[in-house]
Amino acid sequence: MVNTISAVQTHDKPRLRAVNTELPSDISLNYPFPGADVHKRIPQISIAKGYSGLGVFPLPVDASDGEGTISDDFSMVRGSHVLQAGALYIFGIKRQNLFAQTNGSFSFSGVHTNDLVADFLLGLDSSYFQNSTERRGYFHYRQFEPYFQDDWKVTPRLTLNLGLRYVYISPDTMDGDGVSSFDANRFDPGQAAALNQNGTFVTNSASQVITASGQPANLNNGVILAGKNGVPRGFFKAGKRNFAPRIGFAWDPFGHGKTSVRGGYGIGYSRIPFDNYVAIGNPPFVDAITLLNGTLTNPAAGVAGAKSPAGMTVIDPTFKATRIQTWSFTIQHEILPRAVLSVAYVGTSARHVKGTRDLNFPLPVSQPILASCLQQGQTIPSGGFNFDPCLNTGAVSSDITRPYSGWDGLNVAYTGGTSNYHSFQSGFQYRATKGLTLNAAYTFGKALANVADRGFDGRNSGNSAQNSRDISAEYGPPGWDRTHIFTLGYVYELPFFRKTNGMVSKALGNWTLSGITVMESGFALAPGLATGTGGLATRPNVVGDVKGPKRLDKWFNTGAFAPPPFGFFGNAGTGLIRGPGEQTWNLALFKAFPFNERTKLEFRAEAFNVANHPNFSGVSVSYGAGDYGQVTSALEPRIMEFALRLTF
Repeated sequence: MVNTISAVQTHDKPRLRAVNTELPSDISLNYPFPGADVHKRIPQISIAKGYSGLGVFPLPVDASDGEGTISDDFSMVRGSHVLQAGALYIFGIKRQNLFAQTNGSFSFSGVHTNDLVADFLLGLDSSYFQNSTERRGYFHYRQFEPYFQDDWKVTPRLTLNLGLRYVYISPDTMDGDGVSSFDANRFDPGQAAALNQNGTFVTNSASQVITASGQPANLNNGVILAGKNGVPRGFFKAGKRNFAPRIGFAWDPFGHGKTSVRGGYGIGYSRIPFDNYVAIGNPPFVDAITLLNGTLTNPAAGVAGAKSPAGMTVIDPTFKATRIQTWSFTIQHEILPRAVLSVAYVGTSARHVKGTRDLNFPLPVSQPILASCLQQGQTIPSGGFNFDPCLNTGAVSSDITRPYSGWDGLNVAYTGGTSNYHSFQSGFQYRATKGLTLNAAYTFGKALANVADRGFDGRNSGNSAQNSRDISAEYGPPGWDRTHIFTLGYVYELPFFRKTNGMVSKALGNWTLSGITVMESGFALAPGLATGTGGLATRPNVVGDVKGPKRLDKWFNTGAFAPPPFGFFGNAGTGLIRGPGEQTWNLALFKAFPFNERTKLEFRAEAFNVANHPNFSGVSVSYGAGDYGQVTSALEPRIMEFALRLTF
């Protein structure tokens, strides 16, 4: 009987700074939000047409993240059972400032003198932007997990593992509850701001934003505050059904100890840390202003630009912890002395995966606002358009067809995503008696998801969909999916001059060669759209076979894609293009030269990609780009390293 109690505390305090970026004390700028920048930084400077800008935003960063864990684990042996029970309790805190341009941002375009450099030297900006404040949040969360497990040796040849865990994950809450979100059920269309075709607010003679009926509009229409008017402090209620059963077995079918059959299934839950952190920049806590045609010393003298809708970060009131199911079935057999072969089926499935979608995504329309937005020869289909074709031409703003008028994008980190992975996995391990060790593994697998990044280096989830109302169209191979992966690791003690004496043996004997070989197929890539007239479409239409010559100048069939008609999303799926594969041989040759029992000199030579095999990586997949279809980057060439290490 054993009982273990442990307590662990982790803490980090990132402090990111820029040097010599404070505004000199003898310079005074007339800010529209005076005193907003507590860091007293120099302003941001942006000059059009590719000129390098100046600025320090988003620095400085001041964060302080901590997590404490208390756990109690009890185990006892009773007959053929090993019983385990316990619980852990996690409490976390995050303190961080939310990046804001309180130092102001000047833009110079040449609007005053027809020369953007002259405008800059004269201090005549085309526009100026500033946030009203930089906020700092103190967020907390809790997690509690009790569990019970029984390892039951049913017979000498069969063992079962049975367990159950319960997971409670609290919402993130902020000290003071100074955070907001959006609730569509509290949005009142009668108070919604009316918009002009260019997306600016309709105002009256007193410059008040008004509704379609001419009444003053509510610019916080639908905004909810944490802990107020029945809103939970974390905007959602914690799930109470997060049960995580686990079952596994190990079986020796023949009783000779050379064959084993193993399998298992389990459920786990994962939280998204501090997901509502960026919501502290939402209205009504942070304001912003854009002024036109001011000066470097007096940006407040600029003319206020036409007001337009702001966006919000929305916390999903139906948030659920990500549920991950894993399962496996493995057969291992000793096919030769010291040689073991294994084959396995391994799979995972995740539900309630975090993704991003726009609650205020523009609506489908039956016809464009302006008939002139249609392409030549294009007619109005009976079913209407996915979105207004005038968004393709830029004639109108996307804000005028959003369902919640008066708002720009309402981006919510929802947990409705899904992913699946299935694979055949095999392995071979061999340990010879004469200094040879081999480890080989091969995986044939496929991953599918509807919320994953589609780029070459797609290791994150949460990317938005082409159409926020059709998440199912995003289901396909994610950016990290590889069909084939083969790895081989080996260590070989070279047999030469091992049994001889003298200088020859000391110099040429007892060398060891080791290496790792990796061969894998390419990542899954999604076609994109870079025509400049795509509107809301981010992918093209498929009009042919994607497979191509796999040349550097044409990796796939570029004629397989075409831009969709105005007003429509592209029908191309995700992960249709396979990037270049990778083949790498890394070798190391090393030897120790002992001087006595306590002192030795080790020489080591290493070569990465020893054959200097060209491994290409990036591929331009956006239709309309100048390098469309071309391979754009490569991985490392051969790299050789030599080292001497003296140990004493």
